[in-house]
This record gives sequence, structure tokens and C-alpha cells, in this order.
Amino acid sequence: MTVQIEALSQRPELALEVAGWLKQAFRYLDDIQIEQVRSNLLSRKPPEQSFVLLADDIPAGTASFRHQDLPSHPHLTPWLSSVYVHPDYRRRGFASALVQHVEGFAKAQAVSTLWLYTLNAADLYARLGWHRVALARDKHFVVVLMQRDLSA
Repeated sequence: MTVQIEALSQRPELALEVAGWLKQAFRYLDDIQIEQVRSNLLSRKPPEQSFVLLADDIPAGTASFRHQDLPSHPHLTPWLSSVYVHPDYRRRGFASALVQHVEGFAKAQAVSTLWLYTLNAADLYARLGWHRVALARDKHFVVVLMQRDLSA
């Protein structure tokens, strides 16, 4: 199996499919129309970027690098966000590959600290070197706020 990660802006024809995944997976998108999610994925302001992981040229996962992601913590920036692997492709290391890709992208942007929050994947991120910082609120949910030092 050939696996590659590309900027979604280089494969805009995949944006609607990726938007559908995110809309189904992340409750914070409940009130947003799928076309707006697609548009947001493609219209990031540099250096913000969304990525798609392709397995034999079939979209299998996504992750993004964003300036802001958690409204209750606007002072923290930038963020790893929207990490998602389609159920047919899980347990193959694709989430780890996406996280590491975004970390590399962030390093190339001279970022020394990256943030994320998660409802249920804190153990995965901890295995990848992320540290729990606190619990936080995202709308009606308590989430784990995590940090990754990229300067080492």
C-alpha cells in the first residue's frame, strides 16, 4: 500500500468528502452546513493548512494546522486540529502519521509549541509525545487540553 500526505488545497476535489467525515465525527460542526466546512478546509489563511492522507490514492484521513481551535483558549496558538481517520483505515498508524506530518509542518513554520484538544484520544497523543495540560470546556464537553514542545 502506498501512503502519502498532501495539502488538501492540492487535491480540492477531495474537500467535500473530507468535510463530510469531519461533520460526522466532530460535534462542534453540528450547526455548520457541509459546504461551509468544505470552504473552510480550502480557504485557510497561510500558514494554516489542511492535509489529506491517501492510501493507494484513496482518501483515508485528515488533519489540520490552525491558528485557533478552542474558543475558550484564544491566547493559545497554533493548533493541531481535526485529526480523523476513516474507519476502514484505522489501526494502521495513519493517525500517528498525520500528527507527525502536521508537527513537521509546524516546525517548518518555526513553531516551538503546538496545542490540541481531544475528547477521547488523549492516550494516542500521549504516546506520540504530547503532554496533558488541563481539562477545558468545548461547548458542552469537557476535553483534554494538550501541548507538544517542538523545539527539541
